Amino acid sequence: MNKNMKPMHYTMRGKPFNMDQLRQKNELTIAVGNMPVNARGDIVGRGGQIIKTKESVNEEYYSNLTALPEETVNTKNITQTQVVEEAQEKSTVKKTNKKEKWIEDEDGNYVLNNNA
Repeated sequence: MNKNMKPMHYTMRGKPFNMDQLRQKNELTIAVGNMPVNARGDIVGRGGQIIKTKESVNEEYYSNLTALPEETVNTKNITQTQVVEEAQEKSTVKKTNKKEKWIEDEDGNYVLNNNA
């Protein structure tokens, strides 16, 4: 196989086509969806006129992006028992009595048996 050849893709019926050529041919076509962009990612207005290029949109996004402050946590003074106690305090699991039993009613719903 020649190294200069682009990889070919095939249709469901087995016909070969060049995906890169198809992509380049349609990159200015308005994309289907609820965003006003073309297939390349440029923001477009009425009639497919390019308002902002993909590169300027990315540049604007990354220039306004601020780094999140790093949060430091002191773990030297915390013991394993403190962590377990805090987890138990936060736990909202209701412990049920072992005598309580669930039974199925006529409709197929499971209800707590009050007679037990």
